Amino acid sequence: MDASGEEQRREERRISREEWAARMQAADVPKELLKNLVMDYFVKRGFTKAAKAFERESFTEPVKYGPEDEDKPIPVDLAELEPKSKVNQAVQDGEILKAIEVVNQLDPKILRDRPALNFKLHRERLLELVLADKVEEAINFAKDVLVPLGDGNPVLIHTMEEVMALLLFTDRKQAEESVWGKSLGLNDEGQRRDDIAHEINSAIMNHQEGLEPDDFDPRVTEPKLHMKMKELLIKQRKLSEKGVKFPKVQGGDIGLLKAQNLLYDSDPEEEWPPEPYKPPEREGDDEMETEEPEEEPTPAPE
Repeated sequence: MDASGEEQRREERRISREEWAARMQAADVPKELLKNLVMDYFVKRGFTKAAKAFERESFTEPVKYGPEDEDKPIPVDLAELEPKSKVNQAVQDGEILKAIEVVNQLDPKILRDRPALNFKLHRERLLELVLADKVEEAINFAKDVLVPLGDGNPVLIHTMEEVMALLLFTDRKQAEESVWGKSLGLNDEGQRRDDIAHEINSAIMNHQEGLEPDDFDPRVTEPKLHMKMKELLIKQRKLSEKGVKFPKVQGGDIGLLKAQNLLYDSDPEEEWPPEPYKPPEREGDDEMETEEPEEEPTPAPE
């Protein structure tokens, strides 16, 4: 195929913003589906108050999506969310021992069968002690609790040593900017706590579904809205690889979604962020020339 033919083929695959908007407007998305997606998000994240408010305001029954039938919502008793809601609140308040207590009251096997998660939660408690400058208590906690939990695992023990290294700093800002602080996510406390709460609640949901600790099914733990967003990004990439030009969800939008935990780990083969949309050139743009403003003549000196 010659160059002109290739250019014509690409032009045929170009979709304008107007055409794309018209297609989106014509898409039939039932309101019931949208409401169920929102409720599924609240349920799986353990946002009990938000789920109750949404149920009351939108007249939407509490539901979630599961692995059995991905398109059929499953009724949920919001009372079952209370443990996850308590975990969320405890973690956000920096009360990690309270979060551990809630999980153990639900079922001690959840953490006992997941030693890496159990260690991570107690390491977070150690971090709380270090940041509070409780040096002696931190040293005793590391020696009496974390070392036995690490059970000789060099990876786990190394992360404990990273926390202990923060004792070298008297200034919080210096600790955050250190290699250990960055590794532990010290400079983004909110995100770190969100990740911990999500990991605990994922373990709870997997346990409630009867999955083994090493098994992971995102359809159980991840809101369907997250999965649809990932599917969108993957399809955008594939369309781009085929030379199709169309308006995309751009990097800034995706960054906001990630910051709000609407997206977790992306496809490792996925372009991140996707190539920003560039509107097609209008016909005749190449022939248009910008006229340079004429310079006013400099008056001759008298």
